[in-house]
Amino acid sequence: MDPELFRDIYNSLLNTKNSAKADTYFILKDFRAYHEAQKRIEDQNFNRRKYVLTYDDVMNEQRKVIYKQRMEILFEDDISARITDLIKESVSDSFNEYIGTASYEDAKPSAFGEHYGNLLNGGRTLSYTEEEFAALDKEKLKAEFIEKAIALYHSKDDIAKATEGMPDNVMREIEKRILLQNVDTKWMDHLEAMEELKGYVGLNSYAQRDPTVAYRIEGSEMFDSMIKDIREDTVTKLLMGIPT
Repeated sequence: MDPELFRDIYNSLLNTKNSAKADTYFILKDFRAYHEAQKRIEDQNFNRRKYVLTYDDVMNEQRKVIYKQRMEILFEDDISARITDLIKESVSDSFNEYIGTASYEDAKPSAFGEHYGNLLNGGRTLSYTEEEFAALDKEKLKAEFIEKAIALYHSKDDIAKATEGMPDNVMREIEKRILLQNVDTKWMDHLEAMEELKGYVGLNSYAQRDPTVAYRIEGSEMFDSMIKDIREDTVTKLLMGIPT
């Protein structure tokens, strides 16, 4: 392993500014022009204000969650236990999706291997015959992949210590930077997506749908997806992006 490569990664992370300053409040735009009685206009305006408050309530709930997690990460000196949990969750979920399927036809072992750069399966393409797949002890195999991923993660510390001029806690700094950058970037992307969702549910409110209910349900699913993306990007960058 070239020590300069590790040093370049470290310096690049330290010089990268967290560009995401995530805080926004949403308002409904483009009020339609109504040519009806004054009472009806007042009722419609009241409903619009109610929707604005409800939309903001949804975003405030999500904002509290993401800000709380970000602050915890920011002020923890050592997030290695948190990273280890992310690795376990990532490998477990990916295994269940690609290999833990009920049928051989639905299994995609090569996709599982490629998700981690084939580093968990000796650099080879992961594949099974139908007979091999049927004979798998899937829980045991999943545990083995998790163990390999954690061992690969811990090996990064040895690389850091062997790199001249690197601080003793360099891996703690790198993994914190990576996680925070992912949180900030994904959160900003999520804010834009939620703004688009607000316009979409508003357009579809005519079809006997309460737009705020649709916004809450679909927004929750999008938030869960964002959390998963943060986890996956962090894990793959740490396992694959730092040389071994």
